[in-house]
Amino acid sequence: MCAKSICGVVAIVHQLQAQTLLMEILLMMNRMVGERTVQEATAAQRNNYSRLILAKNYLIEHYTDDVKIKDLEAICG
Repeated sequence: MCAKSICGVVAIVHQLQAQTLLMEILLMMNRMVGERTVQEATAAQRNNYSRLILAKNYLIEHYTDDVKIKDLEAICG
């Protein structure tokens, strides 16, 4: 395999990881809303919700980029 093909495969892997993470985030948000509204949530739950929103927004804005998990960790803390 040439270096260009390897880079393409790595990019696809990162894209699939980002898509999987986005789906997990959306699922968690859906469950959180279903269990309790944001207004009724504890401070820790609101903090978690805020981090999920940051991750979601980052993924939406950088969907076509080579998003890495460490990028999301840096955004969300």
